[in-house]
Amino acid sequence: MKRIVFLLIFSVTLSVPVLGDSLMARQSNINEPELESGRELFEQKRYEEALLKFEEILKHDTTDEEALRLRPLCQDLIAKDAYNLALGSARDGDSKTAVVYARKALKYRPNYLEAEHLLKVLSGTEGPPITDISKELYAESLDAIIEGDPKQALELAQKALDHYPDNVEARRMVERLSQRGAGTPK
Repeated sequence: MKRIVFLLIFSVTLSVPVLGDSLMARQSNINEPELESGRELFEQKRYEEALLKFEEILKHDTTDEEALRLRPLCQDLIAKDAYNLALGSARDGDSKTAVVYARKALKYRPNYLEAEHLLKVLSGTEGPPITDISKELYAESLDAIIEGDPKQALELAQKALDHYPDNVEARRMVERLSQRGAGTPK
């Protein structure tokens, strides 16, 4: 009788891990369509949508290795894309949009130093605003004209436009100097 009880307990003990393993396998199978969808979105560079998929998976299974690996990659790539859009907007003179994108970059990567710096520059708490840099470069291009160096003046006026494309004076300078043969604008 003791032998039968021992065998019964022994067989139940052996079956418990197997049940646990099958439960984990079933959980993995449940996540597979979501994981595949997240991977496809990631490969299509639709990082925000992919991130949502991986976070949904992690709500149900906090140990899913693939979701744990791809979630921070998505966050970094979203932050990088947002920072690049912020830079482009700042160069185009659209500081409101630049601020929105810089904040988005910091949302996904809070320690993104470049985005922090850009945000400070745009808010005027660090460094001169982009329009001031453009005006200063234009003033330097005027000095170059006075000194008789039209090529240097063209280069400086072009840099002023690179910083702030809506700088009308710098645009006129580039057009006039180009017409007079000082070089070709970029």
